[in-house]
Amino acid sequence: MSTLVKERTVFAAVSILALMLVTAFGSSSPVPAAGGKAGTVELETKENYMLQPDVSPVLKAYAKGSDDADGKPSGLGRNERDGKKQPEDGDGRDTYDGENVTGSSSRLGSRYVLGFYVDDEHILPSSYDRMVKYGKNISAVAPFWYRLSPADASILQQHHPEEGFTDEKMKRIIDKAHAQDMEVLMLVHNMLYGGKANGKELAKKMLATGESRKAFIDNVEAVLEKFGYDGINIDIENIYVADRERFSALIKELYERLSPKGYRITVCVPAKTSDSLKNTWSGPFDYKEIAKYSDNVVIMTYDEHGYSSGPGPVASYGWVRDVMKYAVGQIPAGKILMGVPGYGFDWTVGKKGARYISYSQAVNLASSMGAKIQWDNVARVPYFKYTQNGQYHEVWFESKSSLEHKLDIVKEYNIGGIALWRLGLEDAGVWDVIEKRISA
Repeated sequence: MSTLVKERTVFAAVSILALMLVTAFGSSSPVPAAGGKAGTVELETKENYMLQPDVSPVLKAYAKGSDDADGKPSGLGRNERDGKKQPEDGDGRDTYDGENVTGSSSRLGSRYVLGFYVDDEHILPSSYDRMVKYGKNISAVAPFWYRLSPADASILQQHHPEEGFTDEKMKRIIDKAHAQDMEVLMLVHNMLYGGKANGKELAKKMLATGESRKAFIDNVEAVLEKFGYDGINIDIENIYVADRERFSALIKELYERLSPKGYRITVCVPAKTSDSLKNTWSGPFDYKEIAKYSDNVVIMTYDEHGYSSGPGPVASYGWVRDVMKYAVGQIPAGKILMGVPGYGFDWTVGKKGARYISYSQAVNLASSMGAKIQWDNVARVPYFKYTQNGQYHEVWFESKSSLEHKLDIVKEYNIGGIALWRLGLEDAGVWDVIEKRISA
């Protein structure tokens, strides 16, 4: 899984920047419809809203806290294509150069482990294989399959980066997860419209009145019943501060409708260390009110540094700890799922933007460039530097070693569990760590 994004694509720049990216990385690829009137579910035409396959994510101007942003944090499953699939697993290393601090490795007992699920994204693999292989260590998966419809924000639209993705295929994935004793949560978001719509405005329309929220909940319930989901994950991000109370009202209304029927209600919220309405990214989300009407609150402790920042840790130990320290004062600790990133970024120093990469891509890049992977003992994450075509790069990413340290924070604050963005990008070694320390 999670933060700081907006999407702005200028068509005139596509050809120029795409040519630059082909030179540096190879051709590019994007990453990541049920609708109808209240109480019904109808498919919308996907082609109207999908990004074209030759539009690079580096053309997306993601910005923290922008009022007109409509996307997810830069780590959202968008990647540079380098012509071939990356191997599933990483390099198998246990330590990095300079690493002299290790996690406690003590067992945490039972914790909820949520894995965000994304379809095949061209160069980045589907989450399916990891879900199947490590299902015994996963409590639930949340497939990234639904968003607010540009046609009517109270309607749900299916959204898949993979062509030919049918209801039957969705049902097979859900059934497979259930067969392995995992819950499946229906995730709804307001992102990745490719310039066809503004996610913030769509959220505003859906939240506007009790009637519009009821229509949304009616459609959610219809899909929950149709596919046999166990609950919902609301991942509606980057909304207006003015919609703060209306968003909390939506969560309350969802909970009061669906919780008595046995559905799990989970909500994603931005990471923060204080509650300020001046912060247009995190200000719209009232931790206390949301927690009252949620079974779990996913705090997106990732993208500390991302597309719109300079190089640095995706989720440093100190920053994550500060966020959790604040969060447990607002939300019952047992309800919190701490966001855990499985990815990294490759920054070209001095230039805007960054390339979103998996763990395997990171270690393979280091190997191909002859770069030594280092360990930052303050941030407690791996990184490396390299030079290509006269340009200086920094790469920061996450690994099983960095997870070891983050699980110490889970133990310190008795957090209810973790939420991984996303299955398929992570160091496969994290599952050894989870199996040793957590009972899902």
